Amino acid sequence: MRIARTFFGRRLFFGTLAVFIGLSALPAHSQTAGNNAVYNTTTTLTGSASFIDLGTATTTGDICGRINTLLTGSGFKDGTVIDARGFGSGTSQTCASNPFSSATTKTSTILLPSGTITISSTWVIPSQTQVYGEGPGQTTLLASSSFTSPMIQMGTLNCVCFLVRIGHLTLDGAGQTIDGIDNVNSEEQSTVDDVDVLHTEGTALSLGTSSGGAPNGTASHSGPYTNLFVQASGTDDTPLSTTACVRIVGSVAQVRGIHGITCIANGTPNGAIYLDSDNTSIEDARIDGFGDGIVLGAQGSSNTVQADVIFNVTGTDSFGTVTNLIHLCGSGSSSPCPSTANTVNNVTIMGVTSAENNTIKDDVTGTTLPFSTDEFVGLYALGQSLDGGYSRFSSSPRTPTWGVGSPTSSITGTSCTGSTTPASSNGSLFSNTNTSLTGTLFACVAGLWQVVK
Repeated sequence: MRIARTFFGRRLFFGTLAVFIGLSALPAHSQTAGNNAVYNTTTTLTGSASFIDLGTATTTGDICGRINTLLTGSGFKDGTVIDARGFGSGTSQTCASNPFSSATTKTSTILLPSGTITISSTWVIPSQTQVYGEGPGQTTLLASSSFTSPMIQMGTLNCVCFLVRIGHLTLDGAGQTIDGIDNVNSEEQSTVDDVDVLHTEGTALSLGTSSGGAPNGTASHSGPYTNLFVQASGTDDTPLSTTACVRIVGSVAQVRGIHGITCIANGTPNGAIYLDSDNTSIEDARIDGFGDGIVLGAQGSSNTVQADVIFNVTGTDSFGTVTNLIHLCGSGSSSPCPSTANTVNNVTIMGVTSAENNTIKDDVTGTTLPFSTDEFVGLYALGQSLDGGYSRFSSSPRTPTWGVGSPTSSITGTSCTGSTTPASSNGSLFSNTNTSLTGTLFACVAGLWQVVK
């Protein structure tokens, strides 16, 4: 066994030595700024047009202008990677214009350098284009004074765009009332990941109708939007009541979720995340210093907000007060819900923890789960309207779980399972609100509704 190990070790040593000698025999070439090199079959290096090096740390000029010159050049090939990581790396530089101007039909991947880039106008990112930095706190796009919202727009106007991606950077709005990122027309495979949005007093991430004035887009099936950190407070800015972390409007169909987000303010903004879309999930969220954490139904009065899932949400009070961690708008709602809100139903809330005031406020059924008795809520589900009422389920021992409605005729002895109305299952309860009928409370026993009282 000892001999076998020694023989194997010698083979590995001589094999490695042979590879080293072979590599050292290859001709040496120095790399300069320009197209990244690929090794040719001859003794020279040939530049690759599919991966372009924008320059080195000593390169001067406007970084956005240099990127735009490449994008608009006649020889630029779709899908090319523009590596600007060496262009002024670690320094502060300016960007006078949108780097994608006049290049809306070109597709590319832009790799930004570390440091701070002060931008003077919105970056409108075309379809099938990705922009990546070195990481939050490493690459920062800083809005210049008197900036016009938003800082970044995903997709060009009047375009059904795809594969627009933003990642690994910080957006700093410098305390101005502007949006961070607006998605107005970018759909499948369009994502935002690992991005910090600081000091934007508009909306950090707006999906659909933009508070910055962009038209009502689709953003359908875009996302997920992951690993986001939003802070709308600090020594250099003052949030407004309308400042928000995320807004998702009813025109957005089935956004693939907000997964991993922290929203911090100073207690002034009315709401952190406004959700008015169907089939959307919000999970792994921490909210601090917004009047309401996640608000459903507040952006309109004619849509139905349904089939949404809210999972693993924590409210803290380190920076400001949170009044209602989860708020479902309904008739007669309080701020930030309008007096006539969108219809909210079929919502599932799981694993929420509050630090003060109310964990869940459901204006649809008039239910409140306060922090004092329901700091932790494992499950709260609001169903559809049922004969004028709503079905509901909660893990809270202080909130009854049953169906509520006003049937037009007696349900005593009728089936309570299957597709009948009101439909339920054995052991369920149903409250009859029709005073003209006998019986107020019913139990589903052996498949039939029986009067309890």
